[in-house]
Amino acid sequence: MIKAVFFDIDGTLVSFKKHTIPQSTLTALDQLRKKGVKIFIATGRAPTSANFVTQYFDFDGFVCMSGQYCYDKTGILRSDPINPDQAIAIADFLNERGLGSAFETAHAIYFNKITENMFSFLQQIGKARPDGEIVDIHKIKEPIYQTTTYITAEQEPELMKNFPELKAMRWYPLFANIIKKTGGKAVGISKVMEKYGWNKDEIMTFGDADNDLDMFQLTDYSTCLGNGTPIAKQTAKYVTTDVDNDGVLNALKHFGVL
Repeated sequence: MIKAVFFDIDGTLVSFKKHTIPQSTLTALDQLRKKGVKIFIATGRAPTSANFVTQYFDFDGFVCMSGQYCYDKTGILRSDPINPDQAIAIADFLNERGLGSAFETAHAIYFNKITENMFSFLQQIGKARPDGEIVDIHKIKEPIYQTTTYITAEQEPELMKNFPELKAMRWYPLFANIIKKTGGKAVGISKVMEKYGWNKDEIMTFGDADNDLDMFQLTDYSTCLGNGTPIAKQTAKYVTTDVDNDGVLNALKHFGVL
C-alpha cells in the first residue's frame, strides 16, 4: 500500500511550457489526499523558490536543495549545509572567471553575479527576475546548503576538481546544483521515511531529470515523465506520458494507486 508520494517540481509537477500544474495533476493530488496518502515535494530548488507550489496544493512537506534541507509541518527533518569555507572558495573561483551562481540558504537566495545564462533559464520557467540579491558571499552568515552554479557540463570538471567533498547534480543544461557528496534527494526522502516509519515499498517517486536518479533507485514505484532526460527514463521503473499529457495521473493509474 502506497503511503506517500514524492514529486519533483520542474518538468514533473510544473510544465516548462505552461509554467503551471496541469489540471489532471491537481485532480490526482486531490484523489491521493482523499485516500490518506501523504504528498511531498522533492526538488533541487531552495525553499524560497519552491514554495510557490503551495498556491496550488497544501503539500505535507518539502525535500529541498537536493535533500539538504527537509521539513514537514512539524519542523525541520534534515539540515546539512556546505562548509562555509567551501562556499566562499566556490564564489572566489567564479568571480575570477566572471561566472555567476546562486548561494542558497534556508530563508534566502544570494548571488555573486547575475549573468545572461540566469535570465535565459528564468525565461524557461516563466520568471522575469532572480529570487535573490547580489551580495558579497564572504559576508553571508547563514548556512549555505547548495549553490546553483551557472556553468556548462564542459566547465564543471575544472570547478569540481577543487572540491572532492562536493558533487554536482544537473536538472537543466545551463547550471549544476552543488551539494555535499553525502547528500541527494534519496537521502532527504529517507529521512522523511524514517520519521513516518515508511518502507521503500510504501512510497512513490516522480521526476524527470538527472538529479532524480537516486530517488528513482530508492523504490520500485518510480516514474519518469515522458519529457524526461534519457538517463532518467532508463533509471525509473516506469516512463509515463509528458507532464502536459496527464503524465502524473496516468502513472498513478498504471500502478493501481488511483
